[in-house]
Amino acid sequence: MMDLLGEKGSSSWLSVLPLKDQGFNLNKGEFRDALNLRYGWQMKNAPHHCTCGKAFSTDHAMTCPSGGLPIARHYEIRDITAQCLTEVRTDVEKEPQLQSLSGEIILPRKANKQDDARLNIRAKGFWS
Repeated sequence: MMDLLGEKGSSSWLSVLPLKDQGFNLNKGEFRDALNLRYGWQMKNAPHHCTCGKAFSTDHAMTCPSGGLPIARHYEIRDITAQCLTEVRTDVEKEPQLQSLSGEIILPRKANKQDDARLNIRAKGFWS
């Protein structure tokens, strides 16, 4: 990561106009975090351990499946897909609750069978 930070133009974000519609406006905490990431400094007020139980670090936060960047990427892909679906279907819903199971056998065994299980996206009538 530190090699990428030395690349030409890697500090250009410091001189970009803070345009809200482009996502370039950072609040005080986001700006401080961006500087810490840019220079490889330790993040202040970061937890000592991740929710998964491992030691917390910036690198771990970017790859931990319990939260952080993988979850943000998942939500971004979900939102983009839902937006695209609304262009061809009118009844699109993000994270609708699934019907409770009543004795059905669901494979694979690791599938979420809890009563509060949710689907990523529902587009009613997509295949018709």
